[in-house]
Amino acid sequence: MARILERKNMRKSTTGSKLKQAMRGPLSRGRRFVAQEDGAMYILTIFFLVTMLVFSGLAIDFMKYELHRTRLQATLDRAILVAAHPDQENDRVDVVMDYFKRAGLGDTIKREDVIVDKDSNLNAVEASARLRVNTPFLSWSGVNYLEAPAAGRAEKGVSLTEISLVLDVSGSMGGSKLTALKGAAIKFSNLLLCDPSDADKYTDCTVPAPTSSGSGGAPISISLVPYAAYVNAGDEVLQAFNPIGAHNRNSCVTFSKQSFRKVGVAPTPPPEGLLLMTAVQKRDLLMHQSTAAMARSSRGNYQSRNSGAYREQVYEPDLTPCHTGSETWRQIAPLQHSAEQVRGLVNALQASGNTSIEVGLKWGTTLLHKAAQPVVEKLSETKPLLDGDGNPVLDADGNPLETSGLIHKVYKDRPFDPAIKSSRKIVVLMTDGQNTEALQMKPVTRSGESPIWTTNSGTKRWQDGRWRNARDGSVLSVYYPVRNQYRWHYVLRTNRYGTDVTDRIQAWSDHPFGTLPTDCLQRDRVRKICAGFKDPASKPRKLTYEQFWSEENYDVKFLEKQFPWLLTSDGSNRPINRDEEATYVVRRDDKNERLIQQCNAAKRNGMIIISIDMTSSGNYYMRRCASRASLDGSATRVLQYYKVSTTNIAATFSKLANDINKLRLTE
Repeated sequence: MARILERKNMRKSTTGSKLKQAMRGPLSRGRRFVAQEDGAMYILTIFFLVTMLVFSGLAIDFMKYELHRTRLQATLDRAILVAAHPDQENDRVDVVMDYFKRAGLGDTIKREDVIVDKDSNLNAVEASARLRVNTPFLSWSGVNYLEAPAAGRAEKGVSLTEISLVLDVSGSMGGSKLTALKGAAIKFSNLLLCDPSDADKYTDCTVPAPTSSGSGGAPISISLVPYAAYVNAGDEVLQAFNPIGAHNRNSCVTFSKQSFRKVGVAPTPPPEGLLLMTAVQKRDLLMHQSTAAMARSSRGNYQSRNSGAYREQVYEPDLTPCHTGSETWRQIAPLQHSAEQVRGLVNALQASGNTSIEVGLKWGTTLLHKAAQPVVEKLSETKPLLDGDGNPVLDADGNPLETSGLIHKVYKDRPFDPAIKSSRKIVVLMTDGQNTEALQMKPVTRSGESPIWTTNSGTKRWQDGRWRNARDGSVLSVYYPVRNQYRWHYVLRTNRYGTDVTDRIQAWSDHPFGTLPTDCLQRDRVRKICAGFKDPASKPRKLTYEQFWSEENYDVKFLEKQFPWLLTSDGSNRPINRDEEATYVVRRDDKNERLIQQCNAAKRNGMIIISIDMTSSGNYYMRRCASRASLDGSATRVLQYYKVSTTNIAATFSKLANDINKLRLTE
């Protein structure tokens, strides 16, 4: 038994030993494999390779998707552009469907996906399409396809466009230049406001006009701004801006030099608001009345400033370009919608005066800037129709009749605020020359309280042994603080126009002329002016400067000559020097600088400036002023500067109108 157990143990020992020997090789090789580092990167490489294959597959799917989406969108854009063209005679839906069929994309769009705006004459076509793109790699994650969408809208031009047509009507524009300009401007307005396919058509228009209720149509507005040395705004427009120093005799304004660095002029607030404003704030919003522009010439009614010669005379209202009663062709015509109306306004233009391009541009941009919206709203309000006695006119039912405002009420929300509503704002600035010097009036005698007293027509004139009515205005009494007295002043003239001075009567007194019934100004024993008090209007009144310029027929040089203490810094009665003159000349270089400042400010505000240069040698500043932009909204940036002559100005204006009208994608 013991041997048997021994033999069993020996067999077990032998078996264990053999097992150990058998396992020794693989274990040794395993240990060696674990210990060795050769080939470790193969595993990481395989991992990254698989990852790259996955992402490459995804990229291929997305590239394939974008390729098909771009193709689909390009096909849709071309289709709706052709379908929306105003000359398209075929069914517009059929045109879009045919485009997709020929492109091999007929199954991506349905007829109900194409919408034609039948209620608009703007030929608007809107469409959408979808294309299913298979995704062999994204399908690993369960996404078997992607849908590529395409959508767009095309119409002729932009539905909202605001244009200021700023035209040079200075003296050099006379003759053939003005004739050519009129024809060009009329074609321009016809294409934009009447029929885009016929530049000579101004009635029976295809462009919709606003309705009597103020709705619909009129996507484009054109403001006509004629300019020479000044711009006559017209009394209604000017009063809507409520300028400081305004009066009802003069419809021109001058802008502070600081205002050319910004676009727009806000309506002046009421006097209580002005009291809270700083001088810097006032520069940005108010327009000073230009009394200097009341003179017949840009230099005023006086001789050379170097010689000091001076003629004291009244201005003649019918000869002053800024007078409220001047010809209406000089006045601004804001926000017009009728091609026929614009045609009449343009045909009435004449040529006279010097050139102030910067003032014309300032007015043009002001009518496009959002700050003018309250003014436009005010000018678009309807007013009661009154009879000759000032009573309301009633219709058959007893309801008061109304007259429309200067601007159609469809425009009451313009100029649009770009932050709220998208619209194009375009200035067409035209000139045939260079800026010239201009006379402006200093603020010191423009507005506010004055030391001037006046009597009116109740004064009497003693001549040839009897009393006669005084002819030429009032006696002025101007207080002089140094003497604590009033200077009485009256001018006798030989004719009813007051253009030739025969004599001047003056005196000093301690009270205004007319305070006593016995007050008289006497030149000699046969010529004298007396108050009389027969007419209550002859009693003296103290005037503001606004009232003085509104009521009295005197040129600005009159104050310098007769009452110099109003201008001298020390209030003395000494002769004034050049720095103290009531008027000053704006030099050509300063005007050119203001022009460029206003051009840059307008472009910063998103306005497009088109420069039409009719000069023989070219105007450097007009070229600098022009925008580099596309009129139809395309990516191409064109310098909007055009050197023209009488032979091609009409073609240039027509081209510009067609560019503005050009078919384009709006969405």
